[in-house]
Amino acid sequence: MKNVSLLLPLFLCWFAPPTLAQNPTQVNIRGTVVDSAQHALDGATVMLLSGRDSSLVSFARSQGSGGFEFKNVANEGYLLQITYVGLQKYRQPVSKQPNETLDLGTLTLLPIPKDLDEVVIRGERAPVQIKQDTIEYNAGSFKVQPNAVVEDLLKRLPGVEVDRDGTVRAQGQQVQRVTVDGKEFFGRDPKIATRNLPADAIDKVQVLDRKSDQAQFTGIDDGQREKAINLTLKEEKKNMTFGNLTGGGGPDSRYALRGNVNRFSKTKQLSFLGMGNNVNQQGFSMDDYLNFTGASQRMMSGQGGVRVQINSDEDAAIPLNFGGRTNGYLTNWAGGVNFNNQIRPKTEVNGSYFYNQLGQDIDRIANRQSFLPAGTIGSIQNTNQHTGNITHRGNLVLDQKIDSLNSFRWTNRFDYRRNSASVLGESRAFGANGQLENEGTRTSTSQSDGIRLNSDLLLRHRFAKKGRTISSNLTFGLDQSDREGTLRATNRFFECGTEPVRVDSLRQVNEQTNDQQNFGATLSYTEPLGNRRYLELNYAWQKTLNNLDRKVYDLTGEGPTRRLNSQLSNAYRNDFTYQRGVSICGPASRNTMLRWV
Repeated sequence: MKNVSLLLPLFLCWFAPPTLAQNPTQVNIRGTVVDSAQHALDGATVMLLSGRDSSLVSFARSQGSGGFEFKNVANEGYLLQITYVGLQKYRQPVSKQPNETLDLGTLTLLPIPKDLDEVVIRGERAPVQIKQDTIEYNAGSFKVQPNAVVEDLLKRLPGVEVDRDGTVRAQGQQVQRVTVDGKEFFGRDPKIATRNLPADAIDKVQVLDRKSDQAQFTGIDDGQREKAINLTLKEEKKNMTFGNLTGGGGPDSRYALRGNVNRFSKTKQLSFLGMGNNVNQQGFSMDDYLNFTGASQRMMSGQGGVRVQINSDEDAAIPLNFGGRTNGYLTNWAGGVNFNNQIRPKTEVNGSYFYNQLGQDIDRIANRQSFLPAGTIGSIQNTNQHTGNITHRGNLVLDQKIDSLNSFRWTNRFDYRRNSASVLGESRAFGANGQLENEGTRTSTSQSDGIRLNSDLLLRHRFAKKGRTISSNLTFGLDQSDREGTLRATNRFFECGTEPVRVDSLRQVNEQTNDQQNFGATLSYTEPLGNRRYLELNYAWQKTLNNLDRKVYDLTGEGPTRRLNSQLSNAYRNDFTYQRGVSICGPASRNTMLRWV
């Protein structure tokens, strides 16, 4: 009986109907859309809805021949829905398929019937609409949890992806800008908008390829694009105050707070953001904060000690590398305000201010043992590290349209940063007999202050002939920083006994000042040549003054006597440059421009 029991399942599997295991897991669905006169419909919106809850699975747009295709979709039940302006909506259920390809054939959309006796208007918003180069999602068609933010909504949109770090990609390209009703929200950092605005305030999500500012001004397409998302608010949210506040606490005095308040109207936008925690949550501003502080100047902890390294990168603000963004214990406070105000029909002012304070403490203990034929050797290393960073950042932009042909934009940006760090390292190494061979202590400190200012004035004039323009841009930049650091290291070597046979010590002080000023002016003239080609004459002048003075001193003796270390010290000053140019631009393809210089 045991043999029969084992053979019976094999017998049933061998002679089971083959159709039970042949249904593919993915299928391709295609068809052709025509009107009642059998004319192909170009640009019809074709949506594939879930057969369970009618949620959007995928969408496509019919081509010039009327054809459409969904590739590699899960083999399950769907509802196919097709819409076209002026024609009735078409719906057809699609069942699970036994083959890899389903050809629906020709699908006919009928005209909307006209009844002279009465007019009945029925409307249903499509989840997705394609308008020229813009894909528009109806936010209400994509369900999210209560208190969800825009990032949660974006994750549900077909064709839109959100990485773990919050980076948004649409149609495979990274989204560079997120606007709210066409206005910038806290500068150009998309994550501040996507991680803080509530999803239930959004009416539509518009994904578009934004033309360059120059192309929008001249009216000539230069082929430059950046992927952007515009969030349109619900009507009831455009003239009200809304926001949310969340908080929590726990043992060991742990806490986390986060909130935002938004006041929007048709001509004004005002938003406040704030957060604070000591549970290693980096919050909405950490990526932007790290962009300000940089990462090229580091104070690194190594084999039983600490090494101070200061470079000349003007973007760096603190010489410290944690070995990871979330190591240790973080205390983070951040807050900001953003406003957009259309003072008059031709005058618009927008700006923002942001504050971030970050503290980090790291304690490391490493106890190593190596088992060798001659015996066991070991080492003990202790490292205590603390860093504190404070950043103030602001920007102010004035857009003024003087008349239909003249305008100017005045842009101002500033940031102030203060950073400090201290590291204490201790190490001991033991020989095979357990005897202490060497021990060392290293202490390093660093502190830096920096301020950065930038101001741009863009003047533009557009002639009556389309594409003929002249513009000028005046720029000024200031970047000043002062850094100071100390290094104290002592190493003791032993042979026998408790007294060292040799003691090496190093004491250094480093000071660095950097003063950079930039002056620039550009003048540009464009002349249309026809067929999307244009001639551009430009002249650019720039002057840069950069003074860097870095001094490293060796401390000698027990007193404060300092001796300049010329090998580690340097100083230099930059000069200025001139640039001028002429170029002819023309289309290489529909979305690509070539430039001949």
